[in-house]
Amino acid sequence: SQQSDPSWQFQIPSPRVSFPKQYGFGAPEAAAWFLGELGPAAKAALPELTDTMEKGRLCVRVLAGRAIWKIDQNPAKVLPTLTRALSEREDLEVYLALGTFEEMGPGAEAATPALLSCINDRKVRWAQRRAAWNVLQKIDPAAAAKVSLR
Repeated sequence: SQQSDPSWQFQIPSPRVSFPKQYGFGAPEAAAWFLGELGPAAKAALPELTDTMEKGRLCVRVLAGRAIWKIDQNPAKVLPTLTRALSEREDLEVYLALGTFEEMGPGAEAATPALLSCINDRKVRWAQRRAAWNVLQKIDPAAAAKVSLR
């Protein structure tokens, strides 16, 4: 069995590895997502995820931020990256950031100003504004109660 074989070790995937495009969703994105799903067991990947969150493409930065939060449960480290994603207005990245805020719950309350900006900006697509409002209701219900999507 693998457990009795001393040569077997748990391998942490790298968010920087690149696979051919034929695999669809790129390896850095997949690695970041699954590292987050591992939670605290992926603690060894934090330095590389932090580097990726600071230097990668927007989608990878958002996923690396989500992974870092899921590993160490410290929203302060990742909120700046996630709130920047809201201002980019790219659907995938906005929804990934919003989903992460929702997972954080009240721990993402510092994102309230960015969410309000998204909600109140008439240039932002209606679906994104509505999704941001739904998330705001979960992380800061008092702020959400003062907002109208009209």
